[in-house]
Order: sequence, then structure tokens, then C-alpha cells
Amino acid sequence: MTSKRVARKVVQDLKLAENPLARAAFEAGGQGSIEDWLVEVLLKGLKVETSQSSIINATFSSSDPRFSARVADAFAKAYIDTMLELRVEPTRQAAAWYDEQLKSLRANLEDAQAKLTDYLQREGITSTDERFDVDNTRLGTLSEQVVRAQEQTFQWNAREQQARDVLKHGGSWIDYPTFSTIRSFRG
Repeated sequence: MTSKRVARKVVQDLKLAENPLARAAFEAGGQGSIEDWLVEVLLKGLKVETSQSSIINATFSSSDPRFSARVADAFAKAYIDTMLELRVEPTRQAAAWYDEQLKSLRANLEDAQAKLTDYLQREGITSTDERFDVDNTRLGTLSEQVVRAQEQTFQWNAREQQARDVLKHGGSWIDYPTFSTIRSFRG
């Protein structure tokens, strides 16, 4: 939760770089880019406490209680989004790799079957139904593997979308079985 990646997401989500007060404070003594400066400022005001029960207490201190609450909530949301991305992205990459492998294997199979058919026709060899049954069985097995891979990809995408929908529609962090956030602020 205290990473620069999460803090940068907070800066972007709250559009703090566009805030006139933040811009004035940066121009009065900030160094680097305004976004980098805001990331450092937010991380200095953030206090995070964890417990063994997976509860994270995020506290942000500023002179404005409402702003503190918004920042603490934004850190919780950015943390969840980042954790989802980190967990889902490898699965998405693996699914894309499997899709490419399946396309390649399917193309190889179709090419080999076309060559076999051409050879059989060219040589005048008549094939028994048994040979076609073996090819059809292999093709059926490959088709089943494609369907299973697509189902798994669909399930992961559905879980990701469900989590994003809960967040988007203002669902409570407590709605997540593996994550709870207690928000507090100081005036």
C-alpha cells in the first residue's frame, strides 16, 4: 500500500496534479515533476498498520479532514486495483500465450491433414473409416482443450470484472472476503 505505484494511482485518480492548491505548493518549493512530488507528499502523510487478520488500517494526516478521508479511501482503492492487476495480469498473459500455441497447433494439424489428403488422392490410396476416426478423435481432443482454456480465461475475466464492479458502484471494502480497510483521519 505504501508503494510509489499505488501512490501514483492515488494522484491520478484524485487528479491532484490539476488541483490549483497542489500546483501552487509545488511551484513554491517542489522539485522534479508535480506528479512525483505529489507521490512523495502523499507517502509522507500516509500511515499504514497491518494485523494478522488481514485488516489494514490506512490513515492519512492533513489539515483538511475531508481531504484526509478521500486520500485514505483512494489509497485503499488503488491498493486493491493494483493487487488485482498484479494477480490477473500473469493469468491474462498465460491465456494469450496458450491461445497463440493453440492457433499454431491447429494450423499445423490442418496443414498435416491437408498434406495427408493430397497424398492419399495423388497415390489413389483409399483410406478406411478407422483412420479418419483417429484423426477426428485427435481433432476432438484439441477442440476440448481449446474450450477448457477459453472457459478458464472467461472465469478469470469474470472475477476481475466482478471485483471492479463492486469498487465502481461504491461497494464496501468489507465486501471483499480477503481484504478489509479501516479508514481514519486526523483533523
